[in-house]
Order: sequence, then C-alpha cells, then structure tokens
Amino acid sequence: MQQPDPAEKAYQQGLDYARSTSGKRHENLQRAIACYEVALQYYTSEAFPHQWQQIQQDLTRAYSEFVQERLKPAQDFPALSRPSSRRRFPFPLRQGLLLVLIVVVMLAIPTTVIATNYLTRSDPFCVSGSLNIDGSTALQPLIEAAAADYMQHCPGALITVGGGASKTGLADVERGHGIIVGVNPQKDSGRIAGRDVPIDIGDSDIFASPVQRDLVDHQVAIGVFVMILNQDVTGLHNLSTSQIQRIYTGVYQNWQQVCVHGVCGPNVPIVPISRTVNSGTRFTFEKYILKGVATVPGIGLERATSSGNAVQEVENNPGSIGYAPLYLASQARDVTILSIDGQDPHNFSLVQQDKYHFWNIEHMYTRGQGSPLAQSFIDYMSGDAIAHLFSRFGLRHLTDIPLDIRNKHVLEAQ
Repeated sequence: MQQPDPAEKAYQQGLDYARSTSGKRHENLQRAIACYEVALQYYTSEAFPHQWQQIQQDLTRAYSEFVQERLKPAQDFPALSRPSSRRRFPFPLRQGLLLVLIVVVMLAIPTTVIATNYLTRSDPFCVSGSLNIDGSTALQPLIEAAAADYMQHCPGALITVGGGASKTGLADVERGHGIIVGVNPQKDSGRIAGRDVPIDIGDSDIFASPVQRDLVDHQVAIGVFVMILNQDVTGLHNLSTSQIQRIYTGVYQNWQQVCVHGVCGPNVPIVPISRTVNSGTRFTFEKYILKGVATVPGIGLERATSSGNAVQEVENNPGSIGYAPLYLASQARDVTILSIDGQDPHNFSLVQQDKYHFWNIEHMYTRGQGSPLAQSFIDYMSGDAIAHLFSRFGLRHLTDIPLDIRNKHVLEAQ
C-alpha cells in the first residue's frame, strides 16, 4: 500500500528536527514531536504497521528527551537560602511535580496547533548566499514572486530566476552551471543574465530523464495548459483531440476544413505555433494532446522560445493556433481559449475528475539535496506564506488533485 505524500514529508521533517544541533534543543524536540504526530495521522497501525511502530519509537525518544531538557533549568537553578526551620521539598519530589506539570501542559496543547506553527510557519528559515534558478518559463513567474518574498524576509539571500525552458534547466542543474537566460532585467540584481553561472535549481514542467539519476525531484505545483486561437479564427470554441492532431500533422491546412457541429472555421490558412524542442510545455502537449503522433515541419512550427512568446505569436499571426499556460492565455486580449473534447480548461474540477488532460506537475530539481539556501527556498515554496501566489499565477497545489489521478497522469506519459 502506498503511503500518502504528506506522511513521509512530516516524518522526515521530524527526524531532521530531532537530529538538529542548531537552535534550542527543547524547541527542536517539540517540533519533532509535532511532525511525528502529523505523520501518525496517515501511518496508521492497521495500514502501515512497520512505519507506525518506528514512528512510535522515535516519538517516545523525543518525548523522553524533551522532558529531560525542560527539567534542566530546575536542576541547574541554585537553591535559595531559606530558614532552616521551614521544611523544603526534597529534590526528587520537586522534579516529579515539574514532570507532571510538563505532561499536563503538553496534553492540553493540541498537536495540530503545534504542527501548524512549525510545519506551515509563514516566515522562512533564512539562509544567506546566492541562488541561481533556471528552467520552465511556465513556472518562472511564481518562482520570481516567491524569490522576491523570500529576499524581503531574508536580506542576506540573492536569488536570480531565469527561463531557459525545462530541459535546459534540468541539464544545467545536473551539470552544475549554465548560461542563464530569460531573466527579468528588473530582477537581475547580480547582473548575471547571459553569463555562465552556477545553477542550483532547475525548474521543469516534466520529470527528469531516467539517466539524470543524481537529480532530486521536489514537486511544487500543478500547471494547467490550454490551446489558443488567433482572434481572426472565428466561430470555433472547441476542438477535439483528433482535430488538433490533424492540424499539427498538416492534414488540415485551412480553417474551413475544421468543423464542429456543422460550424466550420473561416477561409484562413492554418498557422500552427509550437514551442522549441527543449520546452517542457511542448513535451506535455506532445504527450497528452498529440499522444505520440509526429508533427511535420511547417510554417510557424518551433518558433516560440517561451510561454509568453507563444501567446504573443498567436496574437500577432492571423490564422494561428498554439498552446500556453492557462494564466498567461487568460491575460491576452486577442486570443480565444479553446475547450478540448468539450472540456472547459477554466473548470478545474474537470482536471480533478480526469476529464481535462492538458496539465502537468511542476518540479524544482536539485543535484543531490542541494545547497542549504536551495533547501530553504524549496521549503518556503510549500509554506502558507506564498499560498496566495499560486492562484495569482494560475497554479494549483499538488494536493488539489487526488493522488490516484496524479499517478495515472504520470503513467500516461511513459
């Protein structure tokens, strides 16, 4: 039986806190206890007996050490001078009373409250240094906004976000360096755009290749993609998957050939717009829309270098069709967002029900576990502080889609 995603994450966080040598020991133990309690909400004794027993043992050790840590101030505090005629409690009794008090207080605090404080705290655990990120242009706006928020809280960090496409980001982070491109000039404080620099995180719309075994996957969001039409292509608001395949394989050359319920497009040549071969969005399009059907060279193919550029190309070229992230397409005035097989991409419940298939998981990859700053920033990406940014950029949290639907979607791309 496969464990739920949050369970292992909470358990590993608990182990990290229990092993941590920085900060106050009793606070780290309290955090570890909270994490273990969260993990046990998923790892039940019936479904996961081995994991349940292991976490129970770790929890017992954490509680025991926590109590001893809280007793230390009482043990170390010098005894006050008192008149000999006044009876004093013997130390073992005072120690026992303090132990009872600690246990009562801990039982009175719901573990979910502790977990909320430490698992989803709003402020980042600040790490100083430089962090360079390259890859997906679909994920780039969210990462840029999150980086700005992180640097506001942590002035010692300098984060630069590029947009060289998913496969470029994966190659760069595996190699350890690359020429970073697509950096917003207003957010290039280090003036590194166009330079060969260390790459610490690779953003991607797709999974890394099996041969990139040293890369560690951090899944951060769900991205929904759409088909878009130039405004000159009137009368069409829905295309079937097979019609899109015929357009991108050259079977259809004019919009008059494309008909839906007896309504055909105008007498305008079809100009298919596609992303470059290193694009994760193109990979997603080929896997879930073309479904292995090979495209043929033609006017307009492979001309868009980024998600934003793809939208602009469709806006500026009469008769064109392309694909892009939903949030970017929604901002454009001169394109029509299409339903696919009668499924409206604006209705996210259709994704959740496995009826709208043009979406993918968004990833942040590190080589190994990554630098301390990379780990801190990725943790920040999953916290409550930037939850509002997801909706701003049209992205969804992983847990918004049932695990079985996510797994099925991944298998379909194999």
